[in-house]
Amino acid sequence: MALVGGGGAGNVAGSNPAGTGTTLNYIGNFVYGYSGPRATGGSGSADVTALDFSTGNETIICTVSQCDDGGGSADKLMTIKMDSQAIWQCRYTDNATNIGEQPIPIVIPPFTRVEVLVGSAASENMSVMLSGEIYA
Repeated sequence: MALVGGGGAGNVAGSNPAGTGTTLNYIGNFVYGYSGPRATGGSGSADVTALDFSTGNETIICTVSQCDDGGGSADKLMTIKMDSQAIWQCRYTDNATNIGEQPIPIVIPPFTRVEVLVGSAASENMSVMLSGEIYA
């Protein structure tokens, strides 16, 4: 049963089902988003948009993971927002832990704008991956 897009298939109109971007991709009841590498400016705050999308009338149960290019030991940051409210924030150092690379389980309610922001205390690339399942 198609939950988005109609016609018996998931919504791939306007998305890139095999690549990267800031939006979600749908295949049947599955959803995913791959940011690809995003250059951080070294501001020390999560100010670079990795993912930015709005959901329809579905509930999404998913995990969000982020990774950096391993370019140094500077602090890394990630913030997940729903409807402009931070629901999760993390700051970690490469040398101390890899907690930023651990999947973060979240539930996304219907009709919600989700933003995933990343940053670092040094200029480097960071990537975000979201994958999950849709529940009507």
